[in-house]
Amino acid sequence: MSILAYPLAAMGGAIIGTLVHEATHAAVAAAVGRVEGVGWQGGLAGGPYVDFRAPTRWRSEMVRKAPLAVGGVALAVVVATYSAPTVTWVAAAAFALGALWSSPEDIWRSRAQQSA
Repeated sequence: MSILAYPLAAMGGAIIGTLVHEATHAAVAAAVGRVEGVGWQGGLAGGPYVDFRAPTRWRSEMVRKAPLAVGGVALAVVVATYSAPTVTWVAAAAFALGALWSSPEDIWRSRAQQSA
């Protein structure tokens, strides 16, 4: 096995986890509100985003916190199934951490407010 297998597995898992994080935002927003935009902001140092409108505070919280639930479940499965640091396990752990990655807008309501 190549020495590059572990870092490549970690990078691939993290990228997929981050994409699942944003896709979860979009899916929940479409279910409980309205998706207004999906894209990338901030150039090379930036990241993906999902703009949405939700009719109530609790629906907004659902959209903003849904990826944390997905990532939490993934992390619990990764921890529960650990037997050795295999390439597959490293990819799964990186996926879970990528799904848990959160911006301040995901955590705090005041940071998520949009200007009128």
